[in-house]
Amino acid sequence: MIAKPALLSLAVAGLILGASGCSSDSDTATPGSDTSSAVSTPSSAPSSGTESSEAAATATITIKDFKFDGPDSVPAGAMVMVVNEDDVAHDVTAEGDGGFVVELEPGGTAMFTAPSEPGDYPYVCTIHPGMKGTLVVA
Repeated sequence: MIAKPALLSLAVAGLILGASGCSSDSDTATPGSDTSSAVSTPSSAPSSGTESSEAAATATITIKDFKFDGPDSVPAGAMVMVVNEDDVAHDVTAEGDGGFVVELEPGGTAMFTAPSEPGDYPYVCTIHPGMKGTLVVA
C-alpha cells in the first residue's frame, strides 16, 4: 500500500504534467492559418494572414491554373493581396526595379505594398517564367 504523502506527491506531479500539455504556443499554426511567406523589400510588407489584413487590402491578384488574374489598376501605395489557388508554390516578382517579391505556398495568401510611383510594373512567377502579369499603379 502506498502512503498518503506518496499519493499526494504523485497526484501533484500528474497535475503539473497534465497542465503543461494544455499551455498555448502563439507560434503554433492553427488550421486555416497562413503559412505562406512574403519576402519584404523596400516597398513591400509581409502578410500577417489575419482577417484585418485581408480587410486592409485594396486589390487582389489571384493565381489559378498557372495564370495571374489581377485588378485593372491600384492606387499608389495600396495594399495588394495575393491568393494562390493552385496546388503548387508560386511567386510574384516585379521585373526590373519594381520592388516587390511575394512567395506563396500552395493555397497560401500574402500581401505587399504597391509601389508609391504611378506606372506599369510587370511581374513574373520566377518558378514558372511563362506566368506574367502587370500591376498598373495609378
